[in-house]
Order: sequence, then structure tokens, then C-alpha cells
Amino acid sequence: MTSPSLLRLVWPVWAAGLPGAAMVLPDFRNAVPDLHMPPLVPGDREAAHALYRGEFNFCSYRVKAGPEGVFAAASPSPAWSKALHGFGWLADLLGSGTEMHRAYARAQLQAWHAAVAQSEARRDTAVTSRRLIAISQFWPELLRGASMAFAQDLARMASRDTASLMSALPRQSGSREGLLAALGLARVALSFRGFDSLKSFALSRLASELDRFILPDGGPQTRNAGDLVDVLVDLVPLRDAMSLARREIPHPIHAAIERAMPMLRFFSHGDGGLALFQGVSRLRTGALRFLLERDTVLGRTHVHAMHSGFVRLGSGPACAIMDVNSGPLAAAPLAFEFSDGGQRIVVNCGFPQDHNPQWMKACSQAAAHSTAELEPKGPGNGQSFRKLLGWASDRQEPETEVLAETLVTSDGSVVQCQHDAYAASLNLLHRRSLYLACSGGDLRGEDTFVPAKNHARDSEDSSFVIRFHLHPGVRPELLHGRSAVNLLLANKLEWHFVARGGAVSLEDSIYLAADGPPRNSQQIVIRGMATPGSRVNWALRTPGRTE
Repeated sequence: MTSPSLLRLVWPVWAAGLPGAAMVLPDFRNAVPDLHMPPLVPGDREAAHALYRGEFNFCSYRVKAGPEGVFAAASPSPAWSKALHGFGWLADLLGSGTEMHRAYARAQLQAWHAAVAQSEARRDTAVTSRRLIAISQFWPELLRGASMAFAQDLARMASRDTASLMSALPRQSGSREGLLAALGLARVALSFRGFDSLKSFALSRLASELDRFILPDGGPQTRNAGDLVDVLVDLVPLRDAMSLARREIPHPIHAAIERAMPMLRFFSHGDGGLALFQGVSRLRTGALRFLLERDTVLGRTHVHAMHSGFVRLGSGPACAIMDVNSGPLAAAPLAFEFSDGGQRIVVNCGFPQDHNPQWMKACSQAAAHSTAELEPKGPGNGQSFRKLLGWASDRQEPETEVLAETLVTSDGSVVQCQHDAYAASLNLLHRRSLYLACSGGDLRGEDTFVPAKNHARDSEDSSFVIRFHLHPGVRPELLHGRSAVNLLLANKLEWHFVARGGAVSLEDSIYLAADGPPRNSQQIVIRGMATPGSRVNWALRTPGRTE
């Protein structure tokens, strides 16, 4: 009879979509390291000291390990739990190079193996992939000075996670999870000698999954730029290690990285962090810096990324990024962000780092973005932003069609777009035009509401709310007459906002992409009646750079 230990090393190949009867998975008990793939982002020494004190700080939560260890502690959020079980913190502990931290890391891994190796915490595909990458990445450091018992536990952990990813591939092919499973398998297969069967399979699947996930314009299938960063943080070291070892790199892997790198710049503001669209909850400034340092192609950044559904207008030190996507992922069509150099001015609220479901749902709505929203009633009563989010959290928008055209001239850049999210309910289309002067000091916008031609009935009485969420570093002052706002940035530069066509006010907002808890901020709001042909003109200018 076949022993249970041998059964763990054999996996049906048909389950992974390959011809044949069975694949023998790698035996980690005698694994010999091969290609070295150090973390793209180096470990943090201060974080290592905090971990050694039992402080596990992830996703804006700090959990102190008790006498029974951190894996027995109550999780403050699902995101914190995923960060803990993904073992990304090994980069901090083992990056310090001290035996004290290595011993502590081994103790935590053994505690995890004893406490949760068979629990639900290890079954999430993305978490499993991260954990397997971390283990294979630091294999030599973990085994340096380790006991035989620890070495056996580490081999069992790696074998289980490899089998788990193999099992996940056929179920999740074509998704973010399927890509992460293939990436985890490819990383572990290339990290050790003798894993040729797994290496061939994993690289083939990785190439296939990358073709699906990274769109022709380089954006991610999910439209979440943070997902693109997550993939490249593990993919670029794989490419670099193969190149250094003079191994043949499959063309789809090279091509995917070459497509994606310009899109990282597309999604970045002047402060080096990501724009806040479609679930982005962290700016990822450090990871972006290290990734772009590895960009050897320097491909041209798009103005209109048609497959991803975004437009970027860049002039001088300023840039405006707008969501122009059609389809079910168009939760806040025509939302935009605007920055001047390293200073963000107009932002979206972002998404909570702890992935709190209620906040995630609320922050997906138009009210949490810098765009226009229509309501089938009279002008709003100035209710608080939190109440607006609470109202919007249960609202279901239909699938949206967005049309967009861009034009770049010697004077500046223009985008003209419209969406039909309110055509069925209110018989109105929202049109938005943005113009950014070549100096970067003059951003002008126009929002209009016109009858939807495909709907014969009259338009409903409705009101519009146009929001411009401001970064917490911006200090706004509403001027006398209530049609202009002075904006003082953190670098002491002044910008002026003016508008006509509606009542201008300042209201509370919130910013969720900062390190730590959410930060209070403010928003400029324009309100009025959305009759057919209603037009609102507005402008953001800074003295000395207008034309």
C-alpha cells in the first residue's frame, strides 16, 4: 500500500489541465537552493525589532502577541489575518541578518505549523502563494542553524502549499487568484534544483495567466492598480534571477512586464504613489519606486488606456487621471484625481486597508469619488459625508456605457466623455470635459446633463451633486460669495477653485489611503437642479502658471 507521505507528493496532472496520469511534486526534504530571488522591497529593521517584541503591525492594526503566540490572537480584520498568514513579515525579520531574528522567525513558523496548518487560514490562494514564495525565498536563512525537526516541518509546509496551489489552478484559471497560484509555483520551482517537471508546468501556466490578467495596454484585469503592483513585486525578481543565470525567459513573461511598467507610471501621481481607483487602499510608494528602478524598457505612457478604461492628462508637473470604463466595474464613472508635482489636490476617498466589508461597499459608490451624482429629488440638504456613504452603500447602479475621446495639442490636453448610468432611471446623460493647460497650472472642467436620446420619456426632476474630495494636506477656504475656494497646499503653494452653474459649499470628507487610521478631510461640493441642458463650469488654477 502506498504510504500517506508518498501520496502527498503525487498530484493528478489532469487536475491542473495537463495530459498524463500523475505528476510527482517536489520533495522539499532534500531541496537544494538554486536561483536566488531576494525581495524586491528590502526588509525594515525597525519592523523587525517590533516583530521580535511580539508586535504584528499590518493593515493599520497593531496586535500584540500574548503568551500563546500571535496565531492564537483574535484577528482585528480579514486583511490583517491574510498579511499574517502570508508570511510577508519574514522579509523584515530575516533581512536584519541576525541569528536572534532568524530564531524568532523559525519559532513563528513552527507555531503556525502546529496551530493553523490545517485550518481555513491556509486555504486562500493568494495567501498560500505569498507564503510559499516567502518560504522558498528565505529557505537558506531559515535552515541556517535550524534543528532537524524544524527542517522537516518546513518541508511539510512547502509540500502542502505546493499541492494546494496545484489544486487551485484549474478552479481559478483566468482570475487574479489563478495568476498568483501560477506565480507562486513558478517562484518555488525556480528556487530549487531538480524541480524541472514543476518548473516547466508552472512557467507555461504563468505565461498563460499573464496573457489573461495583464491587458493589452498593460493594466490589470481587475482594474485595481494595487493588484498590478502585487503581481510585479514577485514577477520582476523572477525575471531578473532567470536573466542573471542566463536562463531562457518565456516571451509572454517578458512581454507582460514590458506592457505593465508604463501603466505603473500611468497610475502614479507626482508623489510616487498610486491613484485611488477601483479598490486601491495603499499608495504603495516604496514598491513602485523599486519596480520602476527595474524598468529597462521605459515604454511610452498612454494618454487613453482603452482596455483598462482610464485617461491620464499630464502637463508640466501636473496630472489628472480619470476613470472612463464601461461595464459592471464602472461604479463611479468619470471620477478623477488631480495632483501638482508631489502634492495631491483632488482625490478619491480610497478604500479601507482592513477591507472592512461595509466600508468597501460604501467606498465603491459615486459619493466617495470626485465625480457628479444625480438624485431623483430636490437639491441636497448638506448632510454629512458619512450619511451620504450610508445612503449610497445600498444603492445598485446598472451597467454603464462610457464614451471618451482625448486630444493632445501644443496648448494642452483635453478629454471629453459621457456615461449613461442615469439614462434608465432619470433619462439623463452626464457629460464631462477636462482641459489641462501645457503649463500644468490651469485645469478646467465642464459637467453637463442632457436627455438620453434612446429614452423617449421626459426627464425626471432631479438634482446634481458634483464632488471634489480634497487631500487632507489641502487647507480650503470658502470665499465670500460662495462661488470660489482658496486652496493652500502642504508646500504652501496656493490654488484657486472657481465655479458657476451651482451652489458651492465645503463639506466633510474622509481619506482612507493614509498609513494609520482614516484621516478627516474636506470636499468642495456643487449642488443644483439637473434639468436637461444644465451646465456647470469650474476651474482649478495656480497664479504664475496659468496661460
